[in-house]
Order: sequence, then C-alpha cells, then structure tokens
Amino acid sequence: MATGDRTLWHGFSVTFIFVVANLIKMIPSIITAVVIHRLINLRWQYFYRVVFVVPMIVPSMVYLLLWKFFYDPTQGMLNQLLNATGLIRVLNALDTAFQWGIFHAGIPPSWLGDAALVIPALVFWGFPWVGIVGVLIYLAGLSSISPDVYEAAELDGIGWFKKFLLIELPLIMTQIRINLVLMIIGTLQDYG
Repeated sequence: MATGDRTLWHGFSVTFIFVVANLIKMIPSIITAVVIHRLINLRWQYFYRVVFVVPMIVPSMVYLLLWKFFYDPTQGMLNQLLNATGLIRVLNALDTAFQWGIFHAGIPPSWLGDAALVIPALVFWGFPWVGIVGVLIYLAGLSSISPDVYEAAELDGIGWFKKFLLIELPLIMTQIRINLVLMIIGTLQDYG
C-alpha cells in the first residue's frame, strides 16, 4: 500500500519543508517591493525595477552553473567564505558538541553531495531570497494604490509601519495570493 511507504512520506515531508521555506522567502520580496515603491526619486525606482528584470533574462543554465560553483566542495565560494571567516571551525565545533555528524575537521562540506546538507543548501538556493517575479508582482499591486489613499494616511498622521500594515498589505493581498499559488506550483514542479 502506498500510504505505508516511508519513501513517499519522506518525499512529502521534504516537499513540505520547501513549501514552508519558499513561503518565508516571500516576505523579503514584499519588503523589497514596498521599499522600491516608496522611493521618492522616480529614476531610482526605474533603476531598481531594471535591476530586478535583468536577472530574468539570464538563462537558467547559467543560473544553475553559478549555484553549482557556489556550492562546490573544493573551489566553491561558500566553503572559501567559511574558511576565510573561520566559520568552518565554528561549524565543526558545533557538530562535535551536538554530534550531528555533518561537518568533519579538514574535510570541506559537500553541500549538494551530503544527504544531511542538501536540503538546507537547496533552501538557501537563491539567497537573498528576493524573488524577482514576486517583487514585480507586488510592485504592480503597489502602483495601483491610489495616491489619494496615501495622502489621506499622511493627513491622519499614520507612520510608515502602520501605512504598510493598514494600507499597503491589505491592498496587495490579491497579488500575495497570486504569488502564493505560483510559488506552491513552482515548488511542486521543482521538488515534488
């Protein structure tokens, strides 16, 4: 029976981890879109919009090769950064203290080759977690908010955080739902 198969349930749990991680990754996209939207200088707004569109042009193979290079155990940027900052020693000490069995002194971590490290490495994939498409979707929603709403908020003396919570966030809920559906579909296609 399929429901008793441990591999099936492990696959579901891994996919669930990726869905939750990608859900958390939506937060920086919303914050980035709000920051770009609130820029007073229209030239800077345009510049940042271009910055978020250009990476969409880069072919996905180049993107994958960059991340493969980032995680390479011997020449990868991540292991070089961990060695240069001394964080690899901290990870080794934590591994010894908590008996994780993941990090070994003198052996660089194989981020994509070790079963214990591959899920955190894939969750970290795409750091700083600002989803390009998400930012553009949220910017479209934010730009549709009437300036009269912002003017009324200014007259009422609403601060920047309340403006976000009471005005911007509720008015872009449609875009958040769209992005949530796209994110779940994408996660299931990528990892399911």
